[in-house]
Amino acid sequence: MKGWGMHVSATWLSAWKRRLGRLRNLYRDPLPRNRELVFEDYVLRFPEIAFIYRAGGIRYESTVTLDLPPDALSLLNREEHHPLFVNLGLSFATGHFFLGDFATLRCDCARLEQHDCRLLEGVLQEALGECRYLLGLDPSRPVRVVSSGNVPLRPLPFPRAQNKALLLNGGGKDSCVAAELLKGAGLPFSWMIAYSNEPRTRVIERSGNHECHIIRFELSDDVRRDAVYPWGANPYLYTIAAAGLIVAYLEGYTYMVTGMEHSADDPNLVYKGVGVNHQAGKTSAFENFFIELVCRSVLEEAKLFSIVRPFTDLRLAEMFSHYRQYFDAFFSCNMGMGTGAWCKACYKCAFTYMALYPFMEREQLAGIFGGQLFDIPLMRRYMIELATAPIKPWDCVGTREESRLALHYCLKKSPDMDFGEWPRRRDLEKACEDINEQAACRDIMYTFHTPHNIPGFMEQYLRDEAGTCLRKTRQRWPGLVQS
Repeated sequence: MKGWGMHVSATWLSAWKRRLGRLRNLYRDPLPRNRELVFEDYVLRFPEIAFIYRAGGIRYESTVTLDLPPDALSLLNREEHHPLFVNLGLSFATGHFFLGDFATLRCDCARLEQHDCRLLEGVLQEALGECRYLLGLDPSRPVRVVSSGNVPLRPLPFPRAQNKALLLNGGGKDSCVAAELLKGAGLPFSWMIAYSNEPRTRVIERSGNHECHIIRFELSDDVRRDAVYPWGANPYLYTIAAAGLIVAYLEGYTYMVTGMEHSADDPNLVYKGVGVNHQAGKTSAFENFFIELVCRSVLEEAKLFSIVRPFTDLRLAEMFSHYRQYFDAFFSCNMGMGTGAWCKACYKCAFTYMALYPFMEREQLAGIFGGQLFDIPLMRRYMIELATAPIKPWDCVGTREESRLALHYCLKKSPDMDFGEWPRRRDLEKACEDINEQAACRDIMYTFHTPHNIPGFMEQYLRDEAGTCLRKTRQRWPGLVQS
């Protein structure tokens, strides 16, 4: 009966909330939705850039701040560097869908080619998928992108381009692994973060590479005042990448590097034929969109790639277990971000613990998480849901198959582990009992997934380093991971 209740929480309740949300939103913003969001202009007042949007005749001014020295910023001007600013303003427009489920995004300050409009329409639909679904709106409805400006976008030459990288830092295990892989591959890099917090600072310190660029972006208070919806599309990844291009141009970074794993391509669900993905900016589809748009219209030679794209989330956990310097630095709990303490009550905590448990000592994990999460009934229930629920939670976690394999490894590593209250060990075993360990291990732990956008000179090193990590794991935990 308890298992049935868990299933209700994951599917039935969310479905009813969605239906109620749809009714509410149809009342607030009835079909056909013909509202238009206008990206009107931008104003350079460094280190701040103000972007001006208009909706329903009301003007909104939101800002992006670049942490760069004044002498570097003084090299920028509207006439020569227009594509960099327009791209940043277009990326930031997505956050203004708080104001409505707009049918059209219009760019008044530049002339976009039809091809670029189609690219932007695709990325907007993906970016809006999660919030539309959770708000009871139709994620399959397209957003039309048009332009009425006179100045065309032409890609800027990149005279300062050098063989070095900007690494985006979210403070999690993927950022740590990405840093170590870049160092091992011999590609010089600096960090880039959106806002500074303690976990991100700790990761930078442990990496031994302290050079860091910071950006901040702020929606206008008026946007929150006039918001129709309680949340909108998260523009975070597109906006930080677009801002990163300005940093790259000024400082000569040819590469922008992320730590987005293969698992990020797995949609949380498919609804009306559309894959709906939490933080769609982490997917390879977004990566490919960004590369194509940048090369066509923004900055010549600039490249974006995820250095961990070939690896699953569970495989990244295994690789992370070999970089001990980050054990007390990384942080992946979104709920606890404000306090810096793992909440031990969310799916992200459950998955991260379950993914690391097979490859680390229990005492090490207790030091990281502030206790043993297998001792918490709620965490065990979440682990079962991760391995069995038809809809992946709205959080950055691995696929259901990865969760099943991780749970299987946890039980295999600790054959005597059991619990005095539900869920018991037999409930955990049932959640992963039908797994084909050999096939799952081959796909999740051994496969170097393609395609990817990693430069050719780095690929063999990544294959070798991943293989070295796995050999060390098999030596340390004999019989755990099949050879």
